[in-house]
Amino acid sequence: MDRRGRDRKAALLVAGFGALAMALLGAIAVWPGLDIAVARALRVGDPAARWVETARRLAYPAPYALAGAVVLYWIARHARGRAPFPRRCALVVGLALALGPGLVVNAGLKNHVPRTRPLHTSEVAGAAAPFRPFTALAGSCERNCSFPSGETAAAFATLAPALAAPAPVPAAVAALAFGAGVGALRMAAGAHFLSDVAASAALMCFMVLALRRLLLARPAHLRERGARP
Repeated sequence: MDRRGRDRKAALLVAGFGALAMALLGAIAVWPGLDIAVARALRVGDPAARWVETARRLAYPAPYALAGAVVLYWIARHARGRAPFPRRCALVVGLALALGPGLVVNAGLKNHVPRTRPLHTSEVAGAAAPFRPFTALAGSCERNCSFPSGETAAAFATLAPALAAPAPVPAAVAALAFGAGVGALRMAAGAHFLSDVAASAALMCFMVLALRRLLLARPAHLRERGARP
């Protein structure tokens, strides 16, 4: 299979995962009790909570380190006159992190949707605040709130360098698994509901695909010119 075929297959894989995340969000919107049930089932206490926090600290810098490594690798190879991929690929990697977890999630939604985290709700942890479904856009949190998950969004941003890899399909599978794993860690810590994680997954899957489409797709007149003998 040529590069274009591999890219198309990887993009379909990412789009399919994003669609599943959207479907999950739809199911939770209809049955919000799913959020409570999953939060209760996954939340762990000591001593397991210490292992969850350790794994989280190890995973947290990985997306930023990977993005930095991709950009530095491109700069180093470009300086030798052998750029390994178009510079717009490096731009997609940087924008995926800056726009997704940076602007939309952490600076935007998490500071304006006051959803309370599971560990602060009476239904999940016996705390004072009541559970609020994500569709209510309500809660008692003031800033850095539950919806959606910032660390999960950053983890799924690894899809950007994955889709630029020489073998994009297995790289995309690894990025999706990493994102899902980080989301599971956040739920196990009682920091996020399933809908928070699903929202971040859907956002980043479609954002990465949109950035690649906008920045990497060749205009029609260039495709036609390249097809001429």
